[in-house]
Amino acid sequence: MKQILSLLYLPLSIFSGQASDLHSFNSPGAEQQQQQTIKAEALPSLHPKVERNDMDWLPHNQAGVNLWQKEMDDTTHAYDDEELFKTLPKERQQRISMLMEGKGPYTLGNGCSWYCGGGADSIYATSHLSAAGKHTYDPGNIHDFNLFTAWAVAGNKAVGQRVSFRFPPHSPRANILKIWNGYVKSRQLWQDNARVKELKLYVNGKPTALLQLADAPNQQTFAIQPLSTFNNEHPLILSLEITKIYKGKKYDDVVISEINFDGLDVHCFDGNSSVLMGDKTTKMIRQIKNGDIVMTYDFKTQELIKTKVTRLVEATHPHLEELVFEDGTRISVTNDHPFYTPEKGWCAVNPDKANSNYIHEKEIRELQVGDKVMQPHKKEATKLLSITHKTTVNPTYTIEIEAGNNFIVNGLLVKTEKPTE
Repeated sequence: MKQILSLLYLPLSIFSGQASDLHSFNSPGAEQQQQQTIKAEALPSLHPKVERNDMDWLPHNQAGVNLWQKEMDDTTHAYDDEELFKTLPKERQQRISMLMEGKGPYTLGNGCSWYCGGGADSIYATSHLSAAGKHTYDPGNIHDFNLFTAWAVAGNKAVGQRVSFRFPPHSPRANILKIWNGYVKSRQLWQDNARVKELKLYVNGKPTALLQLADAPNQQTFAIQPLSTFNNEHPLILSLEITKIYKGKKYDDVVISEINFDGLDVHCFDGNSSVLMGDKTTKMIRQIKNGDIVMTYDFKTQELIKTKVTRLVEATHPHLEELVFEDGTRISVTNDHPFYTPEKGWCAVNPDKANSNYIHEKEIRELQVGDKVMQPHKKEATKLLSITHKTTVNPTYTIEIEAGNNFIVNGLLVKTEKPTE
């Protein structure tokens, strides 16, 4: 049997039609160590949140696919050229805007997301259908943010096949799986091909849960325990094994179009940022240890109180925002981290990201130039003068604390993160 290792790649190739001839291959050693078995009833069953209104765009046939394909080929050029964009028919403008926002056939937009700091660095599977001309079915397709491509396996050997994702050490934690089940290229192809009914989730070779997939082309979101590895030598291997299937009307081949992740720890600061400690001194956030005492602000008493650090989180980010304030304060931070403003409450440069992944008492609003951010140790606020995007790769940090929902960084009141369920 032919041996293949498919790594993650992002070019958005498009394919159509069916393929045959299954090519199986051996995956890396970590995958071979995952052959332990466990009774299904011993594993918890997880059920998804199904986005019921996100598939109105899905074409019925190949003609509709071709319309979307044209926009996918032209999106960047047409979107960046404002004058050209204005001349396009409204239908085309709408499709192009959807693609740039991570809608329609694309599952990730052009803004910053968890993938700015997280994500798998390789993907492999126990088998996949062989290519049919330019159309491929390998596991790289399952994580290219494009629903028109897919991982597919032969129906008669589908049960027991796995796809695995390798996350490097110190990756931001993943706590959300987003799955688009079936061949989500057209309504006809989705119905014709078989889909997955149940997946067994493995974490570093250990069976962890059973994912009960709906028989629908819509995005299905599973909330899981935060997963990562903080070992300098060993990565995190997350594997999904097909255990049950839904039959297709015409074909036996089993297809998954896309699996994406979301998570935590993209809510971070540059390592040289200073945290206000319990003794009123400051300490660089990268030097903080579990058990250290830091200050948090009590909104009821309007006083600073002490709390214990329960965890220092480290992640690497290629995208940060540098904020410059009127009093000379500077801070480099991910765009979803909330700052407290007396006038507007909690605000972030990217409030959509902050609101979608974290629990907040009130909706996070947009942090804008001119807003004043609270400095609780001074009992005053300082005006934000500028926001500058930085693209250098940086190790970043945040902390989790025993009590309270905030701490003070570079004198500014910032929020801790608590993931949505």
